[in-house]
Amino acid sequence: MDAEWNDRGVEGCWRFLNRVWRLLQNNLDRFRSDWADKLDPTKLNSQESALRRKLHQTIKKVTEDVEDRFHFNTAISAIMELTRAISQFEEEGKFDKDSQSAFVFSEAIERMIMLLSPFVPHLAEELWHDIGREESIYQQRWPEYDEEALSLEKITIVIQVNGKVRASIEVSSELGREQIEEIALGVDRVQKWIAGKEVKNIIHVPNKLINIVIA
Repeated sequence: MDAEWNDRGVEGCWRFLNRVWRLLQNNLDRFRSDWADKLDPTKLNSQESALRRKLHQTIKKVTEDVEDRFHFNTAISAIMELTRAISQFEEEGKFDKDSQSAFVFSEAIERMIMLLSPFVPHLAEELWHDIGREESIYQQRWPEYDEEALSLEKITIVIQVNGKVRASIEVSSELGREQIEEIALGVDRVQKWIAGKEVKNIIHVPNKLINIVIA
């Protein structure tokens, strides 16, 4: 479509690519080329899981935007959001030599370069070699997203009956208050204590516990 030219668009892209360049160059010593063999999704903390979920959501969106919809602007926007998430993780994460943080960070860095490659081929190729890869980035398979990594974050809710712990449940962080309380009331170990009794009140501490008060 016809559009009025605006130099600010070029400036914004330039700033973004410089941010990507600095992020890579400042963290080359943290990149682990063996991340694929060492990363264990079952051992990730909430911060690590959040970055990995953001990465695979981005892979899915960029793949669909480019291959199915030809929406290049939204694909690039998604990569920008991913870059911000990686930068924030880099500032807050713990990077011990063999920590899962290092492996999650390395996966995100490598995949981000691959997602950028159709849009900035020369820069992507140079960054690819900077992280120690010898073959051209264009000899690699396009990254695939992990369905399990896309799943919503789970939270553990402790269930009390009259102040005493009786059970716990793991639910999606996206569920509403009423949905979580309904699940809690239906748990077998909870039913054992409330069956035939009047539920006078439900005290709900978000993301932590539910205390069912019975007569």
